[in-house]
Amino acid sequence: MNFSKNPKIFFLISLLFIFVACDKQGLKKHQYARDEIKKTFPKLKGEVIQKSNAQPKAKLIIIEFFQTWCEPCQMSVKHLNEIEKREDVKVISVSDEEKEKIEDFIKKFKPEYEMRQVSEELFEEMGIEYVPYAFIYRASDKKILWNDYPMKITDKLLDELKNK
Repeated sequence: MNFSKNPKIFFLISLLFIFVACDKQGLKKHQYARDEIKKTFPKLKGEVIQKSNAQPKAKLIIIEFFQTWCEPCQMSVKHLNEIEKREDVKVISVSDEEKEKIEDFIKKFKPEYEMRQVSEELFEEMGIEYVPYAFIYRASDKKILWNDYPMKITDKLLDELKNK
């Protein structure tokens, strides 16, 4: 196709490229900014709605920020249930919603890991702009080792982080 004959198509493709490039750059900048805000995870405050059966020997802690209405959050429950079965990992999901909504979420989706109601300030402090979002930190010193979408957490990733 010769773009010189149809400048409208060239303009639209150029515009699309600019938007996509800006979006990717914005995401990278956002992730790096988040890493710079916190090097260690703060002490978790808030009410424990559901306790976990996780091993006390967990070397890695996964904190997943979620909302009960969020479909990707609902879909990540099975994945996080599988991760919770590992002896070296503990999963904790946190939401700033009302206790009743979290309890309904537990009944409907059956997470097998700890669920907590936390303040909105924790979401703000950790720079959470969308859910689900997860942090993995080392249990011994709370150093944040990884943060991203929780469905990206794999056994391979956990094994690599455990040995850091």
